[in-house]
Amino acid sequence: MIHEQYYIEQEKVARLVGKKNKKSGLYNGIFERYEDPVLTREHIPVDWRYDINKETNPYFMERLGVNAVFNAGAIYLDGKFYLVARVEGADRKSFFAVAESDNGVDGFHFWDYPVELPDTCKEETNVYDMRLTKHEDGYIYGVFCSESKDTKVNDLSAAVAAAGIVRTKDLKHWERLDNLVTLRSPQQRNVVLHPEFVDGKYAFYTRPMDDFIETGSGGGIGFGLCEDIAHAVIDEERITSLRKYHTITEAKNGAGAVPIKTDRGYIHIAHGVRNTAAGLRYVLYCFATALDDPAKVIAEPSGAFLVPRGEERIGDVSNVVFTCGAVVTEKNEVYLYYASSDTRMHVATTTLEKLIDYVFETPEDPLRSRDCVAQRVGLIAENKKLLSTEISPDNKELVYSGRIDWYGSYPAFLYPCTSVTIHFEGASCKVTVKSERQNWNSYVCAIVDGEMKKFLLEDGVQTVTLWEGEMGEHTIVVFKPLDASNRITLYSISLGEGGRLLKAVEKPKRRIEIYGDSVSAGELSEAVDYVGQPDPPHNAEYSNSYYSYGWIAARKLGAEIHDIAQGGVGLLRGTGYFNEPDYLGMDQVYDKTMYHPAYGEVTEWDFSKYTPHVVVVAIGQNDNFPRDYMKEDYDGSRAFFWKLHYKWFIEKLRAHY
Repeated sequence: MIHEQYYIEQEKVARLVGKKNKKSGLYNGIFERYEDPVLTREHIPVDWRYDINKETNPYFMERLGVNAVFNAGAIYLDGKFYLVARVEGADRKSFFAVAESDNGVDGFHFWDYPVELPDTCKEETNVYDMRLTKHEDGYIYGVFCSESKDTKVNDLSAAVAAAGIVRTKDLKHWERLDNLVTLRSPQQRNVVLHPEFVDGKYAFYTRPMDDFIETGSGGGIGFGLCEDIAHAVIDEERITSLRKYHTITEAKNGAGAVPIKTDRGYIHIAHGVRNTAAGLRYVLYCFATALDDPAKVIAEPSGAFLVPRGEERIGDVSNVVFTCGAVVTEKNEVYLYYASSDTRMHVATTTLEKLIDYVFETPEDPLRSRDCVAQRVGLIAENKKLLSTEISPDNKELVYSGRIDWYGSYPAFLYPCTSVTIHFEGASCKVTVKSERQNWNSYVCAIVDGEMKKFLLEDGVQTVTLWEGEMGEHTIVVFKPLDASNRITLYSISLGEGGRLLKAVEKPKRRIEIYGDSVSAGELSEAVDYVGQPDPPHNAEYSNSYYSYGWIAARKLGAEIHDIAQGGVGLLRGTGYFNEPDYLGMDQVYDKTMYHPAYGEVTEWDFSKYTPHVVVVAIGQNDNFPRDYMKEDYDGSRAFFWKLHYKWFIEKLRAHY
């Protein structure tokens, strides 16, 4: 009989496997990390760890525990992603297991059984860290560390590391070949098979070592050739990526993923190790070797490529990241699989184009502090030269109107009609903005010398050319045409060669403030062909606060406007259509600068910053949802409550002014 607890534990595994992975938000422009590991010991099937028979395991105890899942080789076959992971049992013995995924970032699940390698090496005690190479000879090769007891010394912990070799065509049937023999290196680990023949021979990246842990005289990552893969013997090992003093490879380094072939060379993602007061620190770094000589390093960007961050630093062997595999898809997407702290597996994604740019365009390490700081000062100087051509949004000659949230020197526009006026001399005007949206398309508008223009925005940061023409004096009002369906953050203004800001225009002396809903926001104000008809299907293309009644009135009166308007909002929280299902009312919006929770922290408005001469309140048409209690009983208690709160709302506004 199957123990009932089996189903509970198996559901946990199923939920974990089915959990969608999200990008972490950490940014460096090179790759993107993900929030969750792709494989952990919790991914291990329940029937690998427990005897699920209730008669023989009445307490449902874990009989064969698993300590960690890490250091997986990776391969991409027929549109699927496969990891051959190192699974370390609670008994400290490691074995290999295949997990597959459809998309490479989540959904990894193990096959029914772990890999059983042919037992041809009787002295072998442990196996781990397999690299998978899809070789041009038609086989998939797995090269891994084969560990055995060192019987030549009287030390129970002494071991010998060798490179074991297997091959397969389906990841199911494995043929064991002889371990690699390197005639000039006593021990080997972190060995990777090159994916192509070199001079008609099989090529390996090696890591010469004096003993099991220390590289000793080993100068870095080696490269050697052999005639026969079934009985691989390497005589000479050329050093490719050297260990260097006071760098991330000072203690040791080793090959990681199988080299990625590009039109500029083979890209290698390896690990480097340095000693610290807290022990050895493992990071990943990159270098490139020549297409015509895969042992010749032709590029080596400075510093680490990927380091342990946050919880990645914690585990069985802390402060470690380590890779055995990366894959490239037919779309030139790169998936780098790495382990953290000998405990779990992660993925980072990039593109081949970005990886090439990083490896070949990032400067090398000058190796001395004086030269390193000079290198950085040079970068800063070039950046400041470029930045000097941009105008910061907090320049005193720029004139802002509306409630604006400032993040340092960057203003964020949320309310409709929020604007900045640019008075300048020049032949062009561009703005760099960030667009965020919750529904509908996102737009920004500009009034260029009196002519209104509307620009469709993409999500994220972009540069928008507002105007190009003849050199001369111009005035541009950049404004937000929509309510909080989108938010626009202004990063910079560029006036082109010879352009300059002129004296700020004066603000109107009169001031108007509007509190309202979609009508006040100018929603569908450009749908002039649908007057007297139902609202047309739209994606914000017909909405523009410039044509709202409030701004039209402000222009007629020569007044500044603050338009505190939000489509779908009711007077009271819990009513209307805004921010479904947690409906926000104008009673929660009116005193805020940033009020939409989807954009982050809600911020308060300082009423002393703007005192209007006229306040218009046009709210109420959305309060009939979800219940039209005014229609049900105009004199009832709910209706009375609403009328009372409308009065209170007006009194609160008057109290501010």
